[in-house]
Amino acid sequence: MPSIHRQDIKDTMLLCEIAKKTIVDVMRRNADEGEPGRWRELSVGELVSHARDHLSTAYLCLTTKEDAENALVRLAMALIKLEEENTD
Repeated sequence: MPSIHRQDIKDTMLLCEIAKKTIVDVMRRNADEGEPGRWRELSVGELVSHARDHLSTAYLCLTTKEDAENALVRLAMALIKLEEENTD
């Protein structure tokens, strides 16, 4: 197994911190717009498709941080659903 460099560990910790903050912020921001937990009713494919839409918008506009953040959240949701499906 390859060794993990100290900088890789620091980078991973930083990415985790940023991802967690982003996910919490987006979930709070979007809580007022819909029903809490509604995303659990969506399929993994729907969540990934929604993330892809946000990524496309962020890529085309090149300034849309909010779309990139929303894409991250949808992908995290899809990962949770996949994990749940694999443990059932």
